[in-house]
Parts: sequence; structure tokens; C-alpha cells
Amino acid sequence: MRVPLWQGQWDISRSFQTFQISRQIGSILVAILLAKSGLDLDDIGQYEQLLFLGYILTFFWLQGLIQGFVASYSKGDQKDDRQHIEQVAGGLLILIGGGLGIVSWLLAGPFSALFTGSVVRPDMWHLFALFFIPTQVSSLVEHVYLLREEKKGLFAWTLYTSLGMVIALILPVWWFGTLQAGIWGLIFYATLRMAWMVLLIRPKLLLGKSLHVLNEWGRLSIPLIGYAMAGGATVIVDGWIINHHYHDARVFAIFRYGARELPFSLALASGVGTAAIALLATNWSAGLIDLKIRVTRLCHILFPITLVCIATSHWWFTKIFSSDFAGSAHIFNIYLMILISRVIMTSPLLTAKRHTTAILTIGLLELLVNIILSLIFVQYWGIAGVAWATVIAYTFEKLANMYFIHRTYNLAPSSYVPTRLVIGYSALMILVYILVQTN
Repeated sequence: MRVPLWQGQWDISRSFQTFQISRQIGSILVAILLAKSGLDLDDIGQYEQLLFLGYILTFFWLQGLIQGFVASYSKGDQKDDRQHIEQVAGGLLILIGGGLGIVSWLLAGPFSALFTGSVVRPDMWHLFALFFIPTQVSSLVEHVYLLREEKKGLFAWTLYTSLGMVIALILPVWWFGTLQAGIWGLIFYATLRMAWMVLLIRPKLLLGKSLHVLNEWGRLSIPLIGYAMAGGATVIVDGWIINHHYHDARVFAIFRYGARELPFSLALASGVGTAAIALLATNWSAGLIDLKIRVTRLCHILFPITLVCIATSHWWFTKIFSSDFAGSAHIFNIYLMILISRVIMTSPLLTAKRHTTAILTIGLLELLVNIILSLIFVQYWGIAGVAWATVIAYTFEKLANMYFIHRTYNLAPSSYVPTRLVIGYSALMILVYILVQTN
């Protein structure tokens, strides 16, 4: 008899999933409180642009290296081996982060001109980098707690990560009334994060003793960095097109406030996908059945909530944020359509069968589709067109994956996706969207 998810033991995987959801909720809370803080739309747009620049600087190498660290850690036989891997990982991330931080300081003007059309002032990036880069580097901490299976440590880190950033940014903004004051609060928050990481793993990078760890880590990380670049480039493409089409921080802020999925949908979908990979790799038939059951549960949770959000977002969006973000509600409704592609879980099958080349190739094709459609659609439908290009590109990726799986394994989508359920919910979601937009 299958035990319902909510009745199972609260293991370290669920603790990590809770961390991910809490972090997403924290970022949404920051967005809400900034909108209510009295800062004008230009300042909020400046903050979103700074986050965008930070993402460009760190997303690909950091995600790939941390995934490679997780894979390397699992190969460590002894506690001392794993501790050494932690220390080398911490040392290398600090070295890379520090190096990129210095380069970005020196080239802040050209960096801003290339990606934001010079909307971000160099002096603002100089300040923001002191917060953003240490914060990203210290994201190693949650993975160390996950791999050590230290639930109490991860819980404490979750509280600090989700609440600390909100308090550090919002209180100074409310007290002093400037974005700069909030960034100084974030620098203090990031400093404590780095201190936490140093005390936890005591980073070191001695090339002689660390060379074998670096070789193994690099071998595992390089293809993962490629996947991260293909997957994360969509955010950069969207932001770059909007910046160079409008040259307006306010328009960028309106887009970014709307360009978000449900805060827990991605975390829940990722959890289901990660759990499926291990079972598919050891028992293909049982893994397909289990994946379909889990996706069915996920659909019954996420689709009804999404339908309610689409039907009501134009009413509550301006109440939660402000009237400045009325246009964001439409972007939000479009981005909620991404849920359709999220529940079509093809990546676990390809990953379990180690079709890494297919994953990367299709990911690059998805990026190309997104670029072409975004450049066309922005001319006719503005930022809504860019949002639709993203939704279509994600859908293209899943259709291409399904075709590859069918051609390689003669496996129908109904073997791993509750197709009738997904089609029914998707049709209802599109219908609700049309009704909302035409009324």
C-alpha cells in the first residue's frame, strides 16, 4: 500500500525542498514589501536590474559547479574525503566569485551598457556586488547540510536565508527611504552568510593536495555548466531584449514582477523529477509507473491553484503590490502557462538513460526558438510577447523530448504522463485565460 506523501517521514530531502520553497517565498515577500515601501518604480526597476546583472555573472558556473560538487561528494568513501571535498569546493567558489567580482567592478560601465543599456549606474553595481556575489557563493551551505543530512542545521539556515534577507533589505529602506540603505543592509546579511560558510566547512585550496579533487569535480561539472548555460540563458535573453527595446527600468520592473511562476510549483516539480531519476535508473518499468502517479498528484494540486490565480490576479495583484504593477498581472498569467510544460516530465527519463547530448542539443534549440520568437513578438505585443515566446519555447522543448523518447524507446507519452488529465487541465487553463483577457 502506497503511503501518502504527507504521511511519510520528514527526511532531509523534504527539508531541502522546504528550504527551496522558503527562499522563493522570501523573494516574493521582498517584492511585495519593496512595492509598499515608498520607493518609486525607477528605484525598484534599478533593484531588479541589479539582480539581473548578478544572475548573468553567476548562474552558469555556480549551478554547474555545485551540481558537480554534489556528484563528487557522493563518490567520497570516507568522512575525511568528504570533508576535504567540502573545503576544496568552498575555496574554489570563493576564488572564482572574488575574481569575477573584481573584474565586474573594473568593467561595471561596459557590463551595464551591454546588458541593461546603461540603465544601471556603475556605482550601484559596485555596492550591490558586495552583497550578491558572497550570497551566491555561500549557497554551498545548504548543499553541505543536505549531503551531511543535518536537518537542524538546514532548518536554521532556512530561517536565516528566508527571513534575514527580507529584514536586511526592507528595514533600512523603510527607515532611510533609499535603495542604497537597503543594499548596505544586504551587505551585512551577506557578510554573516560568508562567516557561516567559513565556520561550517573551513574552506581551503592547496593545489598539491587538492588536484585530484579538482580534476574529478571539473570532469563532472563541465557538462553541467553547459546545461545550466542553455537552461538559464532564457532569463538573460528576455531581460536583454526588453532592456534594449525599451531602455526603461520601470518597464523592466513591471516585466520582472510578473515573470514568475507559483512559488512552490517549481520546487515540487523538481522534487518529483529528482526522485524519479533514481528509480528510473534502477527499475525502468516501476519508475515510469511511479512517475505517472506522482505527476497525477501534482496536477491535482497545482492546476486548481493556478486556475484560481489566473481568474483573480487582475484583482489582487495591485492590492498585494501596488497600482504601478497593474501591467504585471497579465505577464504573471502568461507565465503561469509554463505549468503545462512543468508537469510533462521528460527530463528524468533522459537523465536516467544518460542522454546528456540530447538534453543539451534540445536545450540549445529551445533557446534559439525563444530568441527568434522574442525578437519578433516584442515588436507586436511588447513585454507580453516576450513572455509568450518563453512559454512556447518551453513547450517546444517538451515536445522535442517526447519525440526523442518515442523514437528511441517506442514509448508513448501516456506511459509516463497522465495525458488526458494534463490535456483537460491545460484546455481549462487556456479557456480561463481567454475569458479573463476578453472581459
